[in-house]
Amino acid sequence: FRNLNGKALDEVGTRRQGPNKEANARTYKTYTVKKGDSLWKISQQFPGISAEDIMNLNQIDEAIHPGMKLKIPTATK
Repeated sequence: FRNLNGKALDEVGTRRQGPNKEANARTYKTYTVKKGDSLWKISQQFPGISAEDIMNLNQIDEAIHPGMKLKIPTATK
């Protein structure tokens, strides 16, 4: 079935189960936090990556500190 937008019903408001190929295709660098770093400063070193991306990927809900190791996504192209 199709709705008015032309999307299949299983595409509207539901998540498909199964592996997320895009997420699995990503590779990561490890960045070690230095004194004076902030998530914003770190994100500026990696084009296309936001501070929020780093927070979400590393499940950060509090301040970062020197010596902390962060996963940073790299380009997938």
